[in-house]
Amino acid sequence: KSAVCKVTVTGGTTPSQPGGSTGDSSGGSSSDRDSHDSNPVIKTETKNNTDGSTTKTETRRDGSVTQTTTGKDGSVTKTETKKDGSSVTENKAADGSTGTVKTDKNGQTEAAAKVSGKAVEDAKKNGEAVKVPVEVEATRNSSTAPTVSIELPKGAGETKVEIPVSNVTPGTVAVLVYPDGTEEILKDSIPTEDGIQFSSGENDSGQTGTVTTGGGNLNVRTGAGMDYTAFTQLPNGTTVKVIGTDGDWLKVIL
Repeated sequence: KSAVCKVTVTGGTTPSQPGGSTGDSSGGSSSDRDSHDSNPVIKTETKNNTDGSTTKTETRRDGSVTQTTTGKDGSVTKTETKKDGSSVTENKAADGSTGTVKTDKNGQTEAAAKVSGKAVEDAKKNGEAVKVPVEVEATRNSSTAPTVSIELPKGAGETKVEIPVSNVTPGTVAVLVYPDGTEEILKDSIPTEDGIQFSSGENDSGQTGTVTTGGGNLNVRTGAGMDYTAFTQLPNGTTVKVIGTDGDWLKVIL
């Protein structure tokens, strides 16, 4: 039995579709808000956890609950859960990476993460995968699987990435979402103890190339072959960055 986690990657060299941006989470309390808040906090609890972190729980008049956990290392996780079951979780890791997970009332999840240069550097130095600061739950059906958009630092090159998955199984796979909406299972995705791991991008060669068509446009396809979907076109004379080859085909960054 398999489960699916859909992935998009930007900033590196893996084909991607634009992902939502993520903002830093300060984990600030509601006491800083306007005193005329129409949905005031009616209950506040603070708990010191055994790992040294502190969790502050705020319950509002409409039944929504906000939990903010601040770790010893300075990391912050803030989750707001609405009465209808929808939720938004914002994470800020100690290494500067940020992530947001949004789940609607029907359970559909979208996550977006921005991985810091320090996180990539530390992971490569230790020979490990860089862990994305979001956690999702995989599903059996691709149409309901969570979509995770990952932004890597420019010039990151080939990077091992791990997405935390709460219900990971030996059959869990990552599915890459292309700009035109088509999907492809990442053949190198590997389930780990805590999630799904895969490689993003290839070694950055830094080479550039110029489109030469004799006047027409060049089709850019999702893979090396005429059977793959052409998701965009490049006019004659366009300069692109070449990051690898696959047979007679070139892999480029747009």
